[in-house]
Amino acid sequence: MNKAVSSPTSLAKAPDLESLYQMLAPLSVGAGWAKPTPSLWPAPHKTFLPAHWSYEQGKAALDAAGRLIDTKLAERRNLILANPLEGNTYATVRTLIAAYQMILPGEKARSHRHTPNALRLIVDAEPGTYTVVDGEKLPMLPGDVLLTPNWRWHGHGNDGAAAAYWSRSRAACRTRRCGFPGVKRRGGWRQQARRPQRPTPRRSRSATPPCRPSGLP
Repeated sequence: MNKAVSSPTSLAKAPDLESLYQMLAPLSVGAGWAKPTPSLWPAPHKTFLPAHWSYEQGKAALDAAGRLIDTKLAERRNLILANPLEGNTYATVRTLIAAYQMILPGEKARSHRHTPNALRLIVDAEPGTYTVVDGEKLPMLPGDVLLTPNWRWHGHGNDGAAAAYWSRSRAACRTRRCGFPGVKRRGGWRQQARRPQRPTPRRSRSATPPCRPSGLP
């Protein structure tokens, strides 16, 4: 049953603060000077836990996944590194979602795009492993860092002789907190033949990247 809503006249004549609070509640209005939870804290809330994910274990699990599932069923063969915080099943830390990812020789992971920015740190790969961002083919070699700005079509391929592995991070938690979850649109591999409409990220080990990943902390 809905609570009675006070008229402006009743609100103006509230006899005390407690009565005012009670009249504000049905309006979904709260007194800023008496809020139940603070808006600022003297120190950050450290809800996420320190954690460690072994690359050797992740690589072994990805090798098993390579036998058990292909890119037709798993658009991206990856392992989400979920923080062991109770109730959490996705985020690695408050502003990032990280994963170990792998692609087998001869495979192509079809292109898609999404709202979060993405960063890839290549761990193990042989020549012939690459990503395609808005039609531009970029090699992926061990030690490389690749940035994919949000909403850019991108896919991956492996023309080499061995499986390739990398660590991928998305800034998805920030978009999720803003009420705009990581929207994804899928496409076929043929969509990657398009040439970019504007500059795309370049592979670099030491130079400052040409794009600033604004969604990353």
